[in-house]
Amino acid sequence: MDVYRGGYVSRVRRAVVVAVAGGAVGGAAWWPLSRWGFGGGSTLAATLLLSLGVMLGLAVLLRRRPTPGDRGAAEPSEPGGHLFLSYSHADAADYVRRLAQVLTDAGVLVWFDSRIVSGDRWTRMIQSRIDSCAAVVAVMTPMGAESTWVEREITHAEQAGKPIFPLLLAGRGFFSLAHIQYHDVTGGQLPPEALIAKLRALAPLSAGPAPIGPRPRPLRDRVRPFGLAASALLLVASLAVVVLSVPDAPPRDRATTPAPKGSVSMRSVSLTNHAGTVFGVAFSPDGRTMASASADKTVIVWDVADPARPSPLATLRGHTDTVLSVAFSPDRRTMASASADKSVILWDVTDRGKPVRLGAATGHTDVVYSVAFSPDGLTMATTGVDRTVILWNVAAPAQPVRLATLTGHKDLVWSVAFSPDRATMATASTDKTVILWDVANPAKPSRLTTLTGHAAWVFTVAFSPVGSTMATTSGDKSVILWDVTDPAHPVRRAGLADHTNTVLSAAFSPDGRLLATTGYDKLVILWDVTNPAAPIRRATFTEHSNWVAAVAFSSNGGALASAGYDQSIVVRSPVS
Repeated sequence: MDVYRGGYVSRVRRAVVVAVAGGAVGGAAWWPLSRWGFGGGSTLAATLLLSLGVMLGLAVLLRRRPTPGDRGAAEPSEPGGHLFLSYSHADAADYVRRLAQVLTDAGVLVWFDSRIVSGDRWTRMIQSRIDSCAAVVAVMTPMGAESTWVEREITHAEQAGKPIFPLLLAGRGFFSLAHIQYHDVTGGQLPPEALIAKLRALAPLSAGPAPIGPRPRPLRDRVRPFGLAASALLLVASLAVVVLSVPDAPPRDRATTPAPKGSVSMRSVSLTNHAGTVFGVAFSPDGRTMASASADKTVIVWDVADPARPSPLATLRGHTDTVLSVAFSPDRRTMASASADKSVILWDVTDRGKPVRLGAATGHTDVVYSVAFSPDGLTMATTGVDRTVILWNVAAPAQPVRLATLTGHKDLVWSVAFSPDRATMATASTDKTVILWDVANPAKPSRLTTLTGHAAWVFTVAFSPVGSTMATTSGDKSVILWDVTDPAHPVRRAGLADHTNTVLSAAFSPDGRLLATTGYDKLVILWDVTNPAAPIRRATFTEHSNWVAAVAFSSNGGALASAGYDQSIVVRSPVS
């Protein structure tokens, strides 16, 4: 995983020593042959004999019986019902080893990775261990907060519906686990007895000692890839000698197949000015300005009048923690940014190059995830980890006034959106629901209905600018299109299932004919939703190298922007 290597390198060194010894034997065999007159093809013969010697040496090594030192603790042939420990080797390895031993002594079946291994097979192993575990303990440390592996493990556990028990060892709690109460173990304390008892009930030891860490494979299995690679390398060298002795043949003409053309042709430019994950992106109503929100605590304002050549205009540094969402008011004069610092800041962006802080809305008691303006610009909605939705009067954006606090959700609220007619508002939550609200009078909102069509967390809700379609995205890998002509009785129109992982974001084009969706599969998928009951996949964009957190269309339809965990923003524009 992160850093720890154990004795793995030393075992590889032994394999190399044996291989070299085998090569020496091959070389020794070559010397008398050359003395006996077999020197005509000296280079070829020497290479072949060296290869043979190396292969024989490795064969001896690989055939030897594993010693007790090669074996790890016994482990069930079909693992399951264990406790998975997620942590960073860089600053929590010692604590986790001690924790694992304490839990084992207390009768808890524990699994954690104790050595670094890379590749798809190990990734699948980790996924399998999480899928089959009874619960996950996340040890939170500064390096753990920066670890991509830890982030993936926690995300996979959440998607699999596994109980997660955070332990704060050092630093601050993980943002992704802000909705879960953690246990403070700073200074290397052990978890409280009550928690250990709960973990024992979830993952009891069946018989025999628990496997502390993964069982190491026998040495011959671990070294085999290196032995085969070395042998193959030397055989290739031998064949190269033979090939070099044959006269060059004239090169053949190579047939090339043009790249398939999609139904949507767009050019793209990648912006990498942020120093952290980019969680939010939005365009101004006139389409000339774009704003991006990032984990680096900043908002960058961009000139996208020519979407093929975006340029930064200003960097706003008013927040003290991750900025998660950004939105423009309909008159394009005001911009709002929502942050993990529990605040929403309103900015005057009349002069795009010199935005001015107007005021702040500070009604939430925890991380603020999302912010949106009503179509008339008089109302602002914010949502957060505190499970609430707050409606604000922003007629005077320098002095936002709280109108109402909605408490219908049972878990954190990820997203909020207003319908084009301003009368309806939708909110999406990790309680797997979407709630539709009557906000015709924002001072007296009322719940219209609750949608339960998703099987996992709901991350985004979006209304089509025209018509009566609403889209929702979820950790169940799906996008659902709803007919909200009657918002009190929505009707499911279609489900989009082309994403292979959690779908994080969705946005409609200004004419309502296209829908863009993004997710953990690193894709941006473009759909034709002219007929919402029969959506058609039009294009797939793969520029991002990590999860894609947000997507937005410009108001004139001339640009499509996406932002993600690779710290980039990709702006696409049609090829003329």
